[in-house]
Amino acid sequence: MDAEEEFGFADYSRLIGLIYDTAKDASQWPELLEHMAAFARTTAAANPSAHDMLDEHIDRAIEINHHITRLEARSAISEKILSRLPIGIIVVDQALNIIVQNRRAGVVLEDAQVMSNRQGALRLASSQQHKTLQRLVQACARGKQGASMMVQADDSPDISLWITANDRQIDGLSENVAVIYMTSSLIKPEFDVLSIQRAFHLTEGEARVVKALVNGC
Repeated sequence: MDAEEEFGFADYSRLIGLIYDTAKDASQWPELLEHMAAFARTTAAANPSAHDMLDEHIDRAIEINHHITRLEARSAISEKILSRLPIGIIVVDQALNIIVQNRRAGVVLEDAQVMSNRQGALRLASSQQHKTLQRLVQACARGKQGASMMVQADDSPDISLWITANDRQIDGLSENVAVIYMTSSLIKPEFDVLSIQRAFHLTEGEARVVKALVNGC
């Protein structure tokens, strides 16, 4: 925008929109600065108090940015904690669509023949067991008490499930979801090499061998 051009209503609306867009997307900064410079050269130059028109929007945009940053940090911490738990965890809606899962749940769904992730939805090979799981999930999503079930097949490891209502500790999820905790022999425990080395006074090589053996290799 040239300095000689008048900063009209459309330009002002665009500037306000950019202030909030930049709060969510830092890549918008160059365009925002360009529009603020144009605003300063025209409107603010003729009326020094015109800057006050933007103060409220800038303050609110900063609050939004801080809120987003806090949510992202809490989400990263939650994902890290979920991935370290020695059990599989899946959050699903009432149609068994997978909202979030930890790494160990992913291992089970990849390796188990009785239970899988089919295009983003949790599916059981047995239609009867699938209907049972869906009924339990729907009940828990409506606030009913938790329930357990065993997913079994002759040619696949058993998977033990505990289905419960969402405890509202995970940001961004509605109340109409359920949390599924799973245990299975497919989930191998993981041990830190340094911890094994220190606990048993082993060399690093020996500790790696112990870790491999304990993990079932």
